[in-house]
Amino acid sequence: MILLNGFKIPALFSSTLRILPMLLILDQLRCSISQSALHPFPMGLMRPLWPSGKVSALGPEGSRPIALTSVFSKFFERILIQRITHHLLIGKKVPPSVNGFLPLRDNQLAVYKIHTAITEAHNHKKYFLGISLDIKSAYDSVYIDGLILKCPRLRIYGNIIKVLHSFLQNRTIQVRWRNSLSKTKTVQKGLPQGSVVSPILFVCFLSDFFETLDVGVDYSIFADDIFIFCAHTSLDYISKKLQNTMENVYKWCNYWKLDISPEKFSIADLSKKKLQSYPRITYAGFPLPWTQTIKYLGINFSKFNQNGVILKNIRYKALRKINALKSIAYKNYGPRTKDLINMVNNSICSLFYYSCSLTNKFSETQYKACNSIQTMALRVALGLPKWTPNIVLMKIAGQEVMSEKIKRLAAQFFIRQLANGTQSPIYDQNCKPSIKLIKKDEVLIANLFADLDTSTDHIITFPDTLFSRNNFCEIHLSDFSFQNKAHPVFLIKDLFEEAVSKEFYDYHIIATDASKSHSFTSIAGISNL
Repeated sequence: MILLNGFKIPALFSSTLRILPMLLILDQLRCSISQSALHPFPMGLMRPLWPSGKVSALGPEGSRPIALTSVFSKFFERILIQRITHHLLIGKKVPPSVNGFLPLRDNQLAVYKIHTAITEAHNHKKYFLGISLDIKSAYDSVYIDGLILKCPRLRIYGNIIKVLHSFLQNRTIQVRWRNSLSKTKTVQKGLPQGSVVSPILFVCFLSDFFETLDVGVDYSIFADDIFIFCAHTSLDYISKKLQNTMENVYKWCNYWKLDISPEKFSIADLSKKKLQSYPRITYAGFPLPWTQTIKYLGINFSKFNQNGVILKNIRYKALRKINALKSIAYKNYGPRTKDLINMVNNSICSLFYYSCSLTNKFSETQYKACNSIQTMALRVALGLPKWTPNIVLMKIAGQEVMSEKIKRLAAQFFIRQLANGTQSPIYDQNCKPSIKLIKKDEVLIANLFADLDTSTDHIITFPDTLFSRNNFCEIHLSDFSFQNKAHPVFLIKDLFEEAVSKEFYDYHIIATDASKSHSFTSIAGISNL
């Protein structure tokens, strides 16, 4: 028996490595994995990383160390995460209000669902109260025994639980500073930072949060950000339901050994109705502070002038980044012009594109303000004077006007939801089109398809990838008569269509020329997607 990075491997596996067939080697590796305690997983090297600009304020205690485990560990984690994710989605173990780290559940969709709920409350003249919560040191505070206990509830059994238990229990860490290593330290709680499987495990840990909600209360979770809201015609009804929910959240956090950051607590009225008095809602005996706006996933939701508040917040962030760009944008030295333009797109303009499903409802005046931010940033990147016409500026930079790109990205977002069909979290078979949209977006989609002279029925739906694990893939290199480049083009075309109609009528063809050979072409297909 030999030891490789703490992983026990039989001596036979090492001595006969060069002569064993590949399948036998893989089978031996599989047996070693299933029978061992997976020792390399709990060991990780930590590099002290501080949040940008906060080193002096936080000091070493404010660092967020990243676990650098072995390559084998990372490889196995990715296999593990695929199986767990597939199981959670197929079995619908994770509620649709839990977003992040799962397919088709990104932050943009989570923000749009909140915006839709607020708009519905406005249309039906209801009160709408929202509460923003943030779990304190979320990943570092996960109760490991509690997570393992929740796995059987999610129907995660067998060797996966053994692997997760070995992965999380009695982990040891070392901190590397320059060329020195600290003493090892045992970690008894929390998920390892830097692990690809940690986000999914955190989703599993929060999967039962919905049990804290009273009837009529809804929520949205993205990582450790929680937004709880309730809409009703009676303010007393809402305050009672939210108070019961807060009491349940407090009990739930105590039971699972989590803490809520009190400084990030906030509650706001987002309805169009005027409140005569603010109801008193408490958490652990402390009243929640009322605010004019409430922030969730970088978007400030407000009672009045919603679009103006979003624009003001994004514009403030963009101007700060433009000022930072000025400090490095020099003609004679510094980054290349191409790199500066990429910085403008990825760091400044992306602030507006991130919330395109909301910013696509800006007025023309607000769109002009967005375009002015883009042209200001491009002038800095290109080093052009203020009097350069915008049309010339955009032509030189090779960029699309921001207002037009926002509309285009919003249209892509909604079309993608339609293409996802029943897999989309905002799918609603009672709506036309079959996703839940607010009235303005319905009009925008209708106008878009009217301009294209088509309908939503012509959207090609994406294959149901969640159920494609049992499908098999076939690759043919020279099995058909059309796979001969010596034939004329028209003959290859006819033979190809004939082969597809006979042999692949129920297949999705994913490649028709995947070979580099001078004499053969190849064809590949995935069955019954």
